[in-house]
Amino acid sequence: MAVTYTKVAFPKIEEKLYKVLNNEFANIYISSEFVEQQGDEAIRIHLASSDDMLTTNVFERREYSVELFHYYEDKDSIKRTEFVRNRVDRLKALLNDNQSIADYWYNLLIPSIEYDLETDRENFSITQINITMENHDSV
Repeated sequence: MAVTYTKVAFPKIEEKLYKVLNNEFANIYISSEFVEQQGDEAIRIHLASSDDMLTTNVFERREYSVELFHYYEDKDSIKRTEFVRNRVDRLKALLNDNQSIADYWYNLLIPSIEYDLETDRENFSITQINITMENHDSV
């Protein structure tokens, strides 16, 4: 009997998250590293890890850890700060509205948000939103 597997990480986690966010945000991409984008704002989706919660001969349940990076550039520090906080709050609300999507994930949580990550670029803001979600997939 041939060994088979199902594709979960990219199509059911990263790509689906992209589709959920792309309805409201422009310049979203999936990558393990920063890629320069056109425009002042971009969101990067990075699947950081997955942990086995339970595996049997008929199904696998995994918890996925995803990092969303929100990038924004504006010379005015006060406007930049307000804009970033508002956009991250909107991202958080959109994620909370999609805590479960049948056949993709369930139990989506946002355990932490880190604002104002260090960067060498001036007038540039980076916020990291950490997400966990579970997937139950038949093997």
